[in-house]
Amino acid sequence: MLCIFMHGSSGFGRQALEYMRMMARKGYLVLAPDHIEAHHKNRKKIAYTSSYKLACTGRMQKVYRYVVGYRLCELESCIRFAKMCFPKAKLVTVGTSEGAIAVAKSTQRVDTKLIFSYVLRGSYFEPHDIFHSQKGTHVVNVYGENDEFFGSKGSISSDTHTMCGGKHWTDGTKPNVKTVVLRNTGHNIMETATNRAVVEAIIKST
Repeated sequence: MLCIFMHGSSGFGRQALEYMRMMARKGYLVLAPDHIEAHHKNRKKIAYTSSYKLACTGRMQKVYRYVVGYRLCELESCIRFAKMCFPKAKLVTVGTSEGAIAVAKSTQRVDTKLIFSYVLRGSYFEPHDIFHSQKGTHVVNVYGENDEFFGSKGSISSDTHTMCGGKHWTDGTKPNVKTVVLRNTGHNIMETATNRAVVEAIIKST
């Protein structure tokens, strides 16, 4: 069993390592590319200081488009490598936040997609209908109801969706996707022991 893990804007922190350890405990070999130096100069803006005023500026929109394209290319290169080297392995792609966008967008055939800390709809970070899934792929989307970046209310996405967040912005869930919304939770869904237990249970079910 093989897992390709895509971390978020802030790179390999404690949260990212916790996801990977959960996958390893399940028995997966984890492949985790590190992209952070590719946009190091913009890391703080993307991860920490994106705001209603900045999100829709031409400069930041170019940064977001570049980052999403880079992450998607990175992921699909890893998938092709995995299929070449481990052609019979069960393949799971896992992403959190920015990395989850790449997992959602990828058109490559995998057995399971686990999408954490991102909502499957257009946003200021990626305004298009980003979700692709092949028939038979198991998909789980987990996010906090109070996500400050991508939530339905009081987030950058909800505040900017009429300007740069996608023409088809809705609160509905995608068909054939198991959606888990964690109550009283923000963008970091791994802050509490209860949430970590939920995430680990989802991983164990793959």
